[in-house]
Parts: sequence; structure tokens; C-alpha cells
Amino acid sequence: MTFVKGKSGNPNGRPKVPEDIREARKINQIELERIFNKYLYMDRAEFQEQAEKTTGMPVIECMVVSLLARGTLEGDEKKLEFFLRRLIGPVVERLEHSGKVQLEDLIAESLPKGNDD
Repeated sequence: MTFVKGKSGNPNGRPKVPEDIREARKINQIELERIFNKYLYMDRAEFQEQAEKTTGMPVIECMVVSLLARGTLEGDEKKLEFFLRRLIGPVVERLEHSGKVQLEDLIAESLPKGNDD
């Protein structure tokens, strides 16, 4: 299949997500937040004890505890970042522009200052 410039390869757009799946995603987000908050406020020793005994725990809770344990107890920043992005969302840095600063000035300000000896 060849693509034509300026013409969509998917003219019908993305298929709509069924209502039941959208509702399930909302429930899963709420459940994830509930589980995360349950363990987030434990002290380290209590959390470590809970992370070691997962018998009788729902699978979703086991997954959260496992990822959270790797993130907190083993220092895996990617696991912690996953949870923070899932719960809070990505951090957005806002920039303000007055319209008077030149691009060259911004670049010069961002470069490390060297010794001009």
C-alpha cells in the first residue's frame, strides 16, 4: 500500500472504546490508587513484612506490592516513576514568554559558564 501525501492513512479515525472498557479503566484506576495509598503510608518495617507475605492477597495487590517494594526497598526509580505518573500524572513545566527575549539569549543563559582566562 502506498501512502498519499496529505491524505489520512486512517480516514475513519481511531475506533471508539466500548463503554464497558472505559468504565473498567476507571475502576482499575480507583483500585490502583486505593492499593497504593494503603501501602504508601506504612512504615518501612511494616511494608517490608507485608511485601514478604502475599498469600491470600488479590493478584492486582500482589503486583502493586511487588513493584512498590522494588521501587522503595531496592531503589528502582523506574518503578516509582511508573506509580507517580499513574497516580499524579507527568510533571508539566510551564514557561512564560514576554516576547522580548531573543532565542540567542536563552541559549546563552542555558550554557554552562566557563572560565574565560
